[in-house]
Amino acid sequence: KLVNIFNPDIVIIGNKASFMGDLFLEELRRIVFKRSFITQYHHVRVEISKLKDRACVLGCVAMVISDMLAFPDYV
Repeated sequence: KLVNIFNPDIVIIGNKASFMGDLFLEELRRIVFKRSFITQYHHVRVEISKLKDRACVLGCVAMVISDMLAFPDYV
């Protein structure tokens, strides 16, 4: 449903789901194709994140660094 709402170019799977392998990825692609509007699906890619389970931690670090750079007087 989110593919139909947001119409993304790519869906990236991360965290624990990224360790589930090719069988999971193929099934997920099949479900996205089945439940998506055909015209929207043609360009949507479903991929596994290269960051695996580090994505959340790296995202948090990026937010902290961004805030530090935006407000250096408060560091």
